[in-house]
Amino acid sequence: MARLFISLYLFIAVSLVGLSAGLERIFYTQSETSNTQLLGPVFEAAKLQNVDMPSFIQRLGGTHQIRTLGDIAWSDSNLKKLHDGQAIVLSDSSVTEQIYILDNETQLLEISLPISRPDSGRFLLYSVLFFCC
Repeated sequence: MARLFISLYLFIAVSLVGLSAGLERIFYTQSETSNTQLLGPVFEAAKLQNVDMPSFIQRLGGTHQIRTLGDIAWSDSNLKKLHDGQAIVLSDSSVTEQIYILDNETQLLEISLPISRPDSGRFLLYSVLFFCC
């Protein structure tokens, strides 16, 4: 009888861990709005306030490069956005995202930020510890 109780307890604990991990992946996936889409207006405002952009970018965990405006073939609407002081957000597969903002009339600031993904390994470890203890 004790063996049956222990196996039932283990089955319920493992089922709850599996269910919680599965539901976490279903309901708590990364939203459609990425970090760079949220940070685009922040960089626009920082540029308008003459913030030291290289140190600001490094504090946010990103890297930057200075390019000329002609390095990239921009559409007319994107060129207008750049000249109006708006940031252009582009994605490079699933590794990094870039924000482009006009530094002056001919120089373009390319800001690269890594895409952060939630660490599911830690979540699984914490779930196992929570349900087993």
